[in-house]
Amino acid sequence: MLNLKEVLTDLVSANSGAPSSSDCTRPSRGPHAEYIPNVIMHTHRNQRAWFYDDLIAGKSVVIHCMAAHDAASCTGLETLAQVQARIGEQLGTSIFIYSITTDPIRDTPEVLRQVAEKYGARDGWFFLTGDEQALSLVRERMFIHS
Repeated sequence: MLNLKEVLTDLVSANSGAPSSSDCTRPSRGPHAEYIPNVIMHTHRNQRAWFYDDLIAGKSVVIHCMAAHDAASCTGLETLAQVQARIGEQLGTSIFIYSITTDPIRDTPEVLRQVAEKYGARDGWFFLTGDEQALSLVRERMFIHS
């Protein structure tokens, strides 16, 4: 018979490798891992995830930069809501949508949760924020080309 206290202790121990807010990056693995930043992101559900390891590696993703207060971003979000409907049941299983804020000071997980609700984001569409430096690195590596 399982002892609940032992099971909970095992779960806590197993999750001790989860990212902490004091971590910035960790070594990456997989295709393009040397280029795509592996920084901590925070979801609109206030969960932490490694950008490369947890959100990108082995997944098909649509990435969109936005700010909750920006009208142009809202147009993009309306379009993504339509894309979400077309993806159907593949959303959250084989295809993921990530809307990454460009304004992490104002776009807290709570604000992003409200935006997610406004646009009817289903499981598989995540609104992401993080440390300003980490988000800048993601944008630089993923979107800015010289």
